[in-house]
Amino acid sequence: MDGKVFKDTPLSIPGVMRASDLPGVPPKIHQMRQMYEYGANSPEMQAKNFYRQGKFMEDFDDDATVSIPFQHYFPTYHDMNISQLRTYFTWRTDVRKGVFKPTSLSYLYMYIYELLNGIGVKSPEDSLVKMEQLRTAYCDDSTDTKRMVNYLNRWAFDFCIINNMSRETTLKYADNSIDDIKAISVLLNAETSTDDELMAVFERFYSKKLENSPVIKKQGAKAIAYLTGIWRYLSNQLFTDIFGEKSTHEWNPLSSAVYYTGAKTEDAIYELFPALRYFYRYGVWYSETYAVAYPQKRAFSNFIGAVDYKLRKYFGTGGSMKNSEAYQPFFDYIDKAIKYCEEQSRPKINVNLSSLDQIRTDSVETCESLLTEEDRLDWSVDGSSANIKEDGSSAKISVDVSSAITDDAPVIGQTSRLHSSSIENQILIALLQNTSITEIIKTNHLMPTVLADKINEMYFDEFADNVVDCDGSTVTLIDDYVEDLKNLLLK
Repeated sequence: MDGKVFKDTPLSIPGVMRASDLPGVPPKIHQMRQMYEYGANSPEMQAKNFYRQGKFMEDFDDDATVSIPFQHYFPTYHDMNISQLRTYFTWRTDVRKGVFKPTSLSYLYMYIYELLNGIGVKSPEDSLVKMEQLRTAYCDDSTDTKRMVNYLNRWAFDFCIINNMSRETTLKYADNSIDDIKAISVLLNAETSTDDELMAVFERFYSKKLENSPVIKKQGAKAIAYLTGIWRYLSNQLFTDIFGEKSTHEWNPLSSAVYYTGAKTEDAIYELFPALRYFYRYGVWYSETYAVAYPQKRAFSNFIGAVDYKLRKYFGTGGSMKNSEAYQPFFDYIDKAIKYCEEQSRPKINVNLSSLDQIRTDSVETCESLLTEEDRLDWSVDGSSANIKEDGSSAKISVDVSSAITDDAPVIGQTSRLHSSSIENQILIALLQNTSITEIIKTNHLMPTVLADKINEMYFDEFADNVVDCDGSTVTLIDDYVEDLKNLLLK
């Protein structure tokens, strides 16, 4: 026996036909069956065999006339005999042509596994389209198909992530468990979140109906601006205190499906929300997110309760709340945030000095267009000349603005070193002496808004701010600068 090599020899059993001897069986099916690699019977090895055999058969069509049922958990090609394989490939050929015939549920799962592994499709998007077609064709009220649809949703969600598909597409398959993560993502990105988005999260986590708070009922939009503004101001300080740090866990996408992870080699990162991301490192997927369980929700509810409590006192809206001990750790933070919101709510006044000249020019043109011919003979602005005689011929009539105040005009007090002879300073002095300026404005054909702009421009270098205000018809002093103006103009 030395030097002899013994080879495996197929056994011939009289009266028994082997599968390979069956007439009419496509050779590719035999070749695919021979590709199966025996060894460790682990899920990973089964998935690898499934992927290799599936890629080999992805363009195969069949037209068998027999239809053999098949039932198996986590079905693969290796679990089927030749007749079942031919039944499956014939059914798959019809499905690819848009013909959906009744078949065993295990064949449906086989086809879904192929789509998840990218077998027989042009792209991940194509896989999703074909899964939707399958859902539409075979979804009914039976328990088995409802279970399959649930798997389809979960697998499609995972599939979108591992194939880096758009966030909008992924969220189509998300279940309700992700809503809490979506909500705290709004809190985490408070600066870019809208008031409506923030209020929706407050309502989601608050243990009471926030819309019933007297602050909201009586203050309306102002209360909402304070509520959202307080969180924006404090979010960087309090988010981690309430929700903790991000934690990382191993994530097993497409669990319960036959899926070969070895086909993916490159690292990847997928952010679904600011508070939730997935990443792939060294052949393993991980998820990174925050805990949103009862303790975190309760802590945030206490924060909203503390804000509601403080704002009721701040606005004096009544409807007192019990001062819970759980609220007190937030009070100092909220007090500072309320002061910030108060400052932010004050109107900001911006003066565009470059536009004042144009405003004055436009106003003069407007005034002149409204004058009668008699007015034109008696009035000129800032020393300019009217050019109309009584007989209609031209003449130059100069009027000194400083003498334009008539005897009937109010008596003006002392003058100042700062252009005290100007109309603007005369107006300011009258205002400081609580004297009416109506007659001065009327006599000199002045427009209150233009007058106020010119006064503010004159004193901008002195005060770096407006010293008078105008509501369109009335010029008033700004209280902050009354004493300083008295020192300049009345002493």
